[in-house]
Amino acid sequence: MEKEIIIVFCICDEIKQALKIVEDPQVKMTNSEIMTTALITLSNILFLKLLMSLSYLRERKILKGFFRSY
Repeated sequence: MEKEIIIVFCICDEIKQALKIVEDPQVKMTNSEIMTTALITLSNILFLKLLMSLSYLRERKILKGFFRSY
C-alpha cells in the first residue's frame, strides 16, 4: 500500500507543478498531500463497495462461482 500512496503522491505533485499551482506559505498540508489523501480514501471506499456488491451477488447466487477468492 505504501508504494501505491507514493505513486499517487508523485502523480498529484506532477499535475500540480504542470498546472503551476502555487502553495500558500501558511499551509500545514500541501495540495499534493490533500489530493493524495482524497484519492486513496476514494479508492478504498470504491473497493469496499465492490466487495459489498460481490458479496450481495454471491449471496443471491447471481455470480455462480466468479470471484471465489473473496
